[in-house]
Amino acid sequence: DIESNMSPSKIVENVLKGDADKIMHTLDEMNQGTFDMAVDLISTARKVYVVGVRSAACLAQFLAFYLRLIVNNVELVTTTSSSEMFEQMFRISEEDVCVAISFPRYSKQTINALRFINDRGTKIIAITDSADSPIAEYADNILVAKNIGELCNGSTYDSDSYCQGSNPCSTTNYKLKTCYGM
Repeated sequence: DIESNMSPSKIVENVLKGDADKIMHTLDEMNQGTFDMAVDLISTARKVYVVGVRSAACLAQFLAFYLRLIVNNVELVTTTSSSEMFEQMFRISEEDVCVAISFPRYSKQTINALRFINDRGTKIIAITDSADSPIAEYADNILVAKNIGELCNGSTYDSDSYCQGSNPCSTTNYKLKTCYGM
Protein backbone atom coordinates (compact mmCIF):
# COMPACT_ATOMS: atom_id res chain seq x y z
CA ASP A 1 0.00 0.00 0.00
CA ILE A 2 1.11 3.52 -0.74
CA GLU A 3 0.87 6.02 2.07
CA SER A 4 0.98 9.80 1.73
CA ASN A 5 4.11 10.12 3.90
CA MET A 6 6.22 7.64 1.90
CA SER A 7 9.42 8.70 0.21
CA PRO A 8 9.52 8.58 -3.60
CA SER A 9 12.01 5.67 -3.52
CA LYS A 10 9.74 3.68 -1.18
CA ILE A 11 6.77 4.33 -3.50
CA VAL A 12 8.75 3.05 -6.49
CA GLU A 13 9.85 0.01 -4.48
CA ASN A 14 6.23 -0.80 -3.57
CA VAL A 15 5.04 -0.34 -7.16
CA LEU A 16 7.81 -2.60 -8.54
CA LYS A 17 7.15 -5.27 -5.91
CA GLY A 18 3.45 -5.10 -6.75
CA ASP A 19 4.25 -5.48 -10.46
CA ALA A 20 6.43 -8.51 -9.71
CA ASP A 21 3.60 -10.06 -7.68
CA LYS A 22 1.12 -9.47 -10.52
CA ILE A 23 3.50 -11.01 -13.06
CA MET A 24 3.89 -14.11 -10.87
CA HIS A 25 0.13 -14.31 -10.37
CA THR A 26 -0.42 -14.05 -14.14
CA LEU A 27 2.16 -16.80 -14.72
CA ASP A 28 0.55 -19.04 -12.10
CA GLU A 29 -2.92 -18.55 -13.57
CA MET A 30 -1.87 -18.80 -17.24
CA ASN A 31 -3.40 -21.65 -19.19
CA GLN A 32 -0.57 -23.13 -21.30
CA GLY A 33 -2.99 -24.56 -23.87
CA THR A 34 -4.71 -21.21 -24.34
CA PHE A 35 -1.37 -19.45 -24.81
CA ASP A 36 -0.16 -22.12 -27.29
CA MET A 37 -3.40 -21.75 -29.25
CA ALA A 38 -2.91 -17.97 -29.41
CA VAL A 39 0.60 -18.44 -30.77
CA ASP A 40 -0.70 -20.91 -33.37
CA LEU A 41 -3.47 -18.51 -34.45
CA ILE A 42 -0.95 -15.69 -34.88
CA SER A 43 1.58 -17.78 -36.78
CA THR A 44 -0.97 -19.26 -39.21
CA ALA A 45 -3.08 -16.16 -39.90
CA ARG A 46 -3.12 -14.52 -43.31
CA LYS A 47 -3.00 -11.15 -41.54
CA VAL A 48 -2.72 -10.16 -37.87
CA TYR A 49 -4.67 -7.12 -36.75
CA VAL A 50 -3.69 -5.57 -33.41
CA VAL A 51 -6.24 -3.39 -31.61
CA GLY A 52 -5.68 -1.42 -28.43
CA VAL A 53 -6.89 2.07 -27.65
CA ARG A 54 -6.45 4.58 -24.88
CA SER A 55 -4.14 3.14 -22.19
CA ALA A 56 -3.77 -0.11 -24.19
CA ALA A 57 -2.52 1.70 -27.30
CA CYS A 58 1.14 1.54 -26.21
CA LEU A 59 0.87 -2.23 -25.68
CA ALA A 60 -0.80 -2.66 -29.08
CA GLN A 61 1.97 -0.65 -30.71
CA PHE A 62 4.64 -2.68 -28.89
CA LEU A 63 3.09 -5.99 -29.93
CA ALA A 64 2.58 -4.91 -33.55
CA PHE A 65 6.17 -3.66 -33.82
CA TYR A 66 7.65 -6.98 -32.73
CA LEU A 67 5.16 -9.13 -34.61
CA ARG A 68 6.17 -7.33 -37.81
CA LEU A 69 9.68 -8.69 -37.32
CA ILE A 70 8.47 -12.28 -37.50
CA VAL A 71 5.20 -12.50 -39.40
CA ASN A 72 4.57 -10.99 -42.80
CA ASN A 73 1.34 -9.09 -42.52
CA VAL A 74 0.60 -7.13 -39.33
CA GLU A 75 -1.80 -4.20 -39.16
CA LEU A 76 -1.82 -1.92 -36.13
CA VAL A 77 -5.33 -0.50 -36.02
CA THR A 78 -4.97 3.13 -34.98
CA THR A 79 -7.75 5.15 -33.45
CA THR A 80 -7.94 8.71 -34.56
CA SER A 81 -11.67 8.09 -35.04
CA SER A 82 -14.08 5.16 -34.89
CA SER A 83 -14.78 5.34 -38.62
CA GLU A 84 -11.05 5.15 -39.39
CA MET A 85 -10.77 2.01 -37.27
CA PHE A 86 -13.39 0.30 -39.39
CA GLU A 87 -11.78 1.54 -42.61
CA GLN A 88 -8.52 -0.12 -41.53
CA MET A 89 -10.35 -3.41 -40.92
CA PHE A 90 -12.52 -3.30 -44.03
CA ARG A 91 -10.94 -6.42 -45.57
CA ILE A 92 -10.67 -8.49 -42.39
CA SER A 93 -11.83 -12.09 -42.87
CA GLU A 94 -11.96 -15.54 -41.29
CA GLU A 95 -8.39 -16.15 -42.53
CA ASP A 96 -7.13 -13.39 -40.23
CA VAL A 97 -6.68 -13.03 -36.48
CA CYS A 98 -7.15 -10.00 -34.27
CA VAL A 99 -5.27 -9.47 -31.02
CA ALA A 100 -7.29 -7.06 -28.90
CA ILE A 101 -5.89 -5.50 -25.74
CA SER A 102 -8.21 -3.81 -23.25
CA PHE A 103 -8.23 -3.07 -19.54
CA PRO A 104 -10.51 -1.03 -17.26
CA ARG A 105 -11.89 1.49 -18.26
CA TYR A 106 -12.72 -0.56 -21.30
CA SER A 107 -12.99 1.38 -24.52
CA LYS A 108 -16.29 1.31 -26.40
CA GLN A 109 -14.26 1.70 -29.59
CA THR A 110 -12.53 -1.62 -28.90
CA ILE A 111 -15.79 -3.35 -28.03
CA ASN A 112 -17.49 -2.05 -31.19
CA ALA A 113 -14.50 -3.07 -33.29
CA LEU A 114 -14.59 -6.59 -31.86
CA ARG A 115 -18.30 -6.88 -32.57
CA PHE A 116 -17.55 -6.01 -36.23
CA ILE A 117 -14.58 -8.40 -36.36
CA ASN A 118 -16.57 -11.20 -34.75
CA ASP A 119 -19.34 -10.77 -37.34
CA ARG A 120 -16.71 -11.29 -40.05
CA GLY A 121 -15.74 -14.68 -38.59
CA THR A 122 -12.25 -13.55 -37.62
CA LYS A 123 -10.57 -15.31 -34.70
CA ILE A 124 -10.02 -12.95 -31.75
CA ILE A 125 -7.35 -13.19 -29.07
CA ALA A 126 -8.13 -10.97 -26.08
CA ILE A 127 -5.46 -9.77 -23.67
CA THR A 128 -7.42 -8.40 -20.74
CA ASP A 129 -7.74 -8.42 -16.97
CA SER A 130 -10.56 -10.95 -16.57
CA ALA A 131 -12.62 -13.60 -18.33
CA ASP A 132 -15.55 -11.31 -17.42
CA SER A 133 -14.09 -8.38 -19.36
CA PRO A 134 -16.45 -6.92 -21.99
CA ILE A 135 -14.04 -7.94 -24.78
CA ALA A 136 -13.98 -11.56 -23.58
CA GLU A 137 -17.50 -12.02 -24.96
CA TYR A 138 -16.11 -11.78 -28.50
CA ALA A 139 -12.85 -13.67 -27.97
CA ASP A 140 -11.98 -17.15 -29.14
CA ASN A 141 -8.95 -17.06 -26.89
CA ILE A 142 -8.54 -15.08 -23.65
CA LEU A 143 -5.17 -14.32 -22.09
CA VAL A 144 -5.79 -12.93 -18.61
CA ALA A 145 -3.25 -10.49 -17.19
CA LYS A 146 -3.97 -9.05 -13.78
CA ASN A 147 -3.76 -5.29 -13.98
CA ILE A 148 -4.59 -3.74 -10.63
CA GLY A 149 -2.35 -0.72 -10.09
CA GLU A 150 -0.92 0.92 -7.01
CA LEU A 151 -1.45 4.42 -8.33
CA CYS A 152 -4.15 5.84 -10.58
CA ASN A 153 -3.46 3.46 -13.48
CA GLY A 154 -2.56 -0.21 -13.45
CA SER A 155 0.83 -1.45 -14.47
CA THR A 156 1.14 -3.10 -17.85
CA TYR A 157 4.11 -5.37 -17.09
CA ASP A 158 2.02 -8.52 -16.88
CA SER A 159 0.18 -7.85 -20.15
CA ASP A 160 3.46 -6.70 -21.68
CA SER A 161 4.83 -10.14 -20.79
CA TYR A 162 2.16 -11.79 -22.94
CA CYS A 163 3.15 -9.51 -25.80
CA GLN A 164 6.83 -10.31 -25.37
CA GLY A 165 6.22 -14.03 -24.92
CA SER A 166 4.06 -14.44 -28.00
CA ASN A 167 6.76 -13.10 -30.32
CA PRO A 168 9.52 -15.72 -29.89
CA CYS A 169 6.88 -18.43 -29.71
CA SER A 170 5.35 -17.22 -32.96
CA THR A 171 8.79 -17.11 -34.56
CA THR A 172 9.57 -20.68 -33.55
CA ASN A 173 6.13 -21.92 -34.56
CA TYR A 174 6.29 -20.06 -37.90
CA LYS A 175 9.77 -21.41 -38.69
CA LEU A 176 8.75 -24.98 -37.86
CA LYS A 177 5.65 -24.78 -40.02
CA THR A 178 7.56 -23.19 -42.90
CA CYS A 179 10.57 -25.49 -42.78
CA TYR A 180 8.69 -28.71 -42.26
CA GLY A 181 5.57 -27.94 -44.27
CA MET A 182 3.34 -28.24 -41.21
